[in-house]
Amino acid sequence: MTRNKHGLSRNIPSAIKKEIRAECGYGCVLCGNAIYQYEHIDPPYSEAKEHDSEKIALLCGTCHDNVTRKIWSKNKIIEARKNPFCHSAGTSSLTLDIKHDDDFIIKIGKAEFVNLQSIIRIDGVEILKISPPESENAPPIVSAQFFDRDNNRIAKIVENEWLGSANAFDIETKGCTIKVRSGGGKLSVEAILTVQ
Repeated sequence: MTRNKHGLSRNIPSAIKKEIRAECGYGCVLCGNAIYQYEHIDPPYSEAKEHDSEKIALLCGTCHDNVTRKIWSKNKIIEARKNPFCHSAGTSSLTLDIKHDDDFIIKIGKAEFVNLQSIIRIDGVEILKISPPESENAPPIVSAQFFDRDNNRIAKIVENEWLGSANAFDIETKGCTIKVRSGGGKLSVEAILTVQ
């Protein structure tokens, strides 16, 4: 476990991470990417004595790298933290990289769907749809809708772009796993996105 000179662990407690995610709209405060890292703004982690949710922002890898390399100032992040991109846009986003194979296989539990476009349709509404690629080297086109236990849509994939609601109770990304929780902290969706 890494600690800074004040003995502060690099691991931010889960409750504080949850506050940060909600405050930042579940995506990078600058661009809205749903895959992010936690950035201590002021003071930087090396000088921090505590994990203060108001002084930490969500940044995607690219934006975080721009800050680390001092291409962008911490002031840029401080200003973005006051009005996060996802709160203005209403969603966080992620474009999925889905490879095209001869057979496109979707697995849900023990069921396998091969080259089937409309996987799940309820009351005429497409819940999960896979369309053929637009060109030979393009991936298949995935669209899906995710609902909580009360039938409120909390996230969707529109033509391979993940859009998580900035009003969802909690959206957490770690590696290639995205978890969406509704009110009360109940897990509504856990999607593991892999490219093979």
